Amino acid sequence: MVKNKDNKKLREFSKRLARKAAERGFFISCTFELTYKCNLRCIHCFNEGLKISELNFRQVCRIIDKLLDQGCLYFLFTGGEPFLREDFLDIYLYTKRKGGIITIYTNGTLIDNSALKIFEKYPPRKIEISIYGAEASTHDFVTRVSGSYEAVRKVIYKLRAMNINFSLKTMVMTVNKKEFWKIKKFAEKLGVGFRYDPVILPQRSGRDFNLVYRLAPEEFFKEIEIKDKERMDTYLKKWQRLDKYRAPNSTIYTCSGGRWSCSVDPEGKIKPCIFNSSGYDLLRGTMKEARSFLWSIVDQEWDGDVECRYCKIPPLCGNCPGKAELVKGDPQARIEYLCELGYLRARYLGIIEM
Repeated sequence: MVKNKDNKKLREFSKRLARKAAERGFFISCTFELTYKCNLRCIHCFNEGLKISELNFRQVCRIIDKLLDQGCLYFLFTGGEPFLREDFLDIYLYTKRKGGIITIYTNGTLIDNSALKIFEKYPPRKIEISIYGAEASTHDFVTRVSGSYEAVRKVIYKLRAMNINFSLKTMVMTVNKKEFWKIKKFAEKLGVGFRYDPVILPQRSGRDFNLVYRLAPEEFFKEIEIKDKERMDTYLKKWQRLDKYRAPNSTIYTCSGGRWSCSVDPEGKIKPCIFNSSGYDLLRGTMKEARSFLWSIVDQEWDGDVECRYCKIPPLCGNCPGKAELVKGDPQARIEYLCELGYLRARYLGIIEM
């Protein structure tokens, strides 16, 4: 009970801080992609095949210092697989000792006893672990690495025994949809948070063969989402809460990206979010210049009467300028898959007519 109260207080504090950050022009949250490399080869992977140079430990620390000095508080370390970096725990401890509040996205398979001891002494805000099946055969088919299911299960139970805060997530695909409810039940039995997503995007490299594993919007909605009352209630509340921000807006970007949150890629380029292609070299530049660069992106105004400008159902679709740029090469573009999902939700919730 105390933990829940503490979490609620932290969320309320974070909201107040976000408003101040947006008003005064500093970033309080950063998603740091430390590497695109991974020890698994998941069939839906977003980053597969990417080969770019990566910052070394000192360079990572220099960027973290720049972010901390201008007010950043929350860090999300992700990849690829962050634990694949031999210096990841050093990066973690450096940020933690400097006052950073840290979340980690991981596949869980590389979390060893030395990492667990560090997390026990210096706990993260949360560790979010991906799991892709309720059976080893399904999970390992998705990861294309035999034994990955057993490895992640062992880590999950160790985290639970040590009372380290973690949650689970999954990507709902053609190959694991029959096990979805078992995966969800597994998370509920553990008493941890759980989230899921059907949106497989084309790879950053431009290849899209991974889309063969993506469920059709109607299939996902009717077989999974519509049966999840809590999720649908959350969509409705979110839509109602954000009604005052709805179109028509003068700018394309309406999210926090580039305003009070940012993303840094493995090369040290700062962006509004992980989906953006253009970035500013934060290692060599200044935070003042970085903010100006990001504002030049997120302050872009709509060019013409494009479809998404006057849409009444965001955020039910999940479309955004970053994703649109990635998939269509145009931040104003409509992603048909997301649009169809959004309208299925809107009709079901009574926001628009059936």
